[in-house]
Amino acid sequence: MKLKKWINQCSNRTWFCALGVSAILISNISFGIHYLTTEKKVLTCKAIPLETGYGYIIGTHKQDTLIYQPYIPAVEQRMPFKTVNSALAVASEVCRKIEKTGSATITKAEVLDILSKH
Repeated sequence: MKLKKWINQCSNRTWFCALGVSAILISNISFGIHYLTTEKKVLTCKAIPLETGYGYIIGTHKQDTLIYQPYIPAVEQRMPFKTVNSALAVASEVCRKIEKTGSATITKAEVLDILSKH
């Protein structure tokens, strides 16, 4: 009963303002949650020339370097990639893994499989 009496005392303008403010707050919160959960972290993969071959850099869309890899990862020797394409192929796989799992780990078998195709 008290709520009904209070509602009757409030003007339509007050209710309209309260409803509008509530709608704005809810939409801003919804957009914020949507933005935080769907924003993609864009990574860039670039081949870098070295004296005896190629390496790669993985960076963010803000040009921050996350990984500088002058040698073929997961192999025993410090050996650069022979071609730009092979460096980019391995870098792309590492980028895919980072985006999917958050880890930049790549195995020797995965590297050798990629290199056999390029």
